[in-house]
Amino acid sequence: MIKSLAVLYINSHHKDGFYVKEANASAKSFKKYLPNAKYYLYTDYKEKIANCEFDKVVPYEFYVPEHLQNRVHLNGQMIVKHAAMQQMTEDYVLLLGADTYALKSDVSELPNVLDK
Repeated sequence: MIKSLAVLYINSHHKDGFYVKEANASAKSFKKYLPNAKYYLYTDYKEKIANCEFDKVVPYEFYVPEHLQNRVHLNGQMIVKHAAMQQMTEDYVLLLGADTYALKSDVSELPNVLDK
């Protein structure tokens, strides 16, 4: 049975959208080897993404709840990660950092690793 795969990025607007643009470049590199995956970006970035590689850009508010204010939560990204994972409907979800790039075809084996 063929299983569905989501490739998920969670990136904020900070540094003038640097992380969103970096995630877009990452998604482009993975699409070469995982073309059947669905690519998601959850972000609070309001600008249009040039040459957008994502199948779905989900606008999401990044915040840190008051009881977590004195802990490291990277601009509220952890809250968004938990919410996004609960919303995914694919069989497998590969959560990637914006600075992750696919450099060779071995990346296409990742769904098999997730299967184990």
